[in-house]
Amino acid sequence: MDNRRILKIKKRSSPCWMVIYILALPLFWGTLFDLLSLPSVLKYTADVAWVGLLGFMAFKRNITIPGRVYPLVILATVFFLYSLFLYLLNYQSIIYFLWGMRNNFRYYVYFFAIILYFGWDDAENSFKIFDILFWINFPVTLFQYFVLGYKQDFLGGIFGVQIGANAFTIIFFSIVLSRSLMKYMEQKERFILCASKCTVALFIAALAELKFFFVFFVVILVMSTVFTSFSWRKFVIFIVCATLVYLTSILLETLFEFEDFMSIEYIWESATREHYSSDKTVNRLSAIPTLAEKLVPDFEDRLFGLGLGNCDTSSFEICNTPFYQAYGHLRYMFFSAAFLFLEVGYIGLLLYVAFFVMCFILIRKRINLGVCDKLHGRVALILAVLSVILVVYNSSLRAEAGYMVFFVLALPFIPYDTESNNLAIQPVNTLVK
Repeated sequence: MDNRRILKIKKRSSPCWMVIYILALPLFWGTLFDLLSLPSVLKYTADVAWVGLLGFMAFKRNITIPGRVYPLVILATVFFLYSLFLYLLNYQSIIYFLWGMRNNFRYYVYFFAIILYFGWDDAENSFKIFDILFWINFPVTLFQYFVLGYKQDFLGGIFGVQIGANAFTIIFFSIVLSRSLMKYMEQKERFILCASKCTVALFIAALAELKFFFVFFVVILVMSTVFTSFSWRKFVIFIVCATLVYLTSILLETLFEFEDFMSIEYIWESATREHYSSDKTVNRLSAIPTLAEKLVPDFEDRLFGLGLGNCDTSSFEICNTPFYQAYGHLRYMFFSAAFLFLEVGYIGLLLYVAFFVMCFILIRKRINLGVCDKLHGRVALILAVLSVILVVYNSSLRAEAGYMVFFVLALPFIPYDTESNNLAIQPVNTLVK
């Protein structure tokens, strides 16, 4: 009895449950919609939840904006007002605008709701669930690959077997491994556990042809190394991870007949070539110059965009814009940067990216001041950098996978009391004394 630990138990508010629901829904995507075949319309219950959160924040009299997030509130507000003003100048349909608002601004609502309604213990419990689901995902992915025959973009593990499901996997793995590597380097996690997670993630990435996850993993490893002081633990895990990257990259090259895909030349060529999957589609780094030349010749349109929502698409026919119907074959919707450029121009794209940059700056400051959980803060710093890369790499920050990113980014800003958090996990006999 003396060795048992007491976790802080609290009564959660309705907004807190909404935050949890929005985070949990993508994590059980595959189970709910592929295995149980529930109606896909249930995916939009997350929209009901974030609108509810917005209502709580807008109409509750006792809600005050924490000063620590003022710069982020200002950035999000400026981006909203900018998008609203430009849309009034480029008005097409209120439906298009509302759909564009939903696809871009729901994450800000979620971000600030976490800061207002979530606690340190809620965050820790969420990370524990992430770790459990990580290990569940491994046999699920193996079963999908070796028994059901799903491969590449369809191999999504717990996130399902729909095309693009593994975009969720990249973000999920990035969060789990960032936290695991940081914990190991801070002597809070065993070597065998950390190394096992890295092995499993890289092995699955090879099976699913997630080439870019290897780049993400290198970024995570380097940043984890930079954020902690030198130790032999760090040196050992660095060598082990480098070896794992080498071995699993060979596996990927063997499975899909790539050559030197981890080389700087291959990465640069893949990112900058004019076309993506065919000669009719735009590619990542060349998407904006190509679209600017072919579709947005006017300087003002390049600077300010064609209007939020005016280039959008959806499974709902009413939300498919004339622009998408004419130019959707270019697949510009595959990349957030290209999407943002078309709708809100260079200025809007800079405002969007500035949010992640400001998160990095403010989180770094909070870590140095000791006013946030250092582990949460360092993981969030890594995710802030990866978010900027994701803007160019794909459009996952526009999908429900984006909730996981904004969840991590918000954690360093939640109320943090070192003394009370330590007290919450003290042995019973210590608390009695």
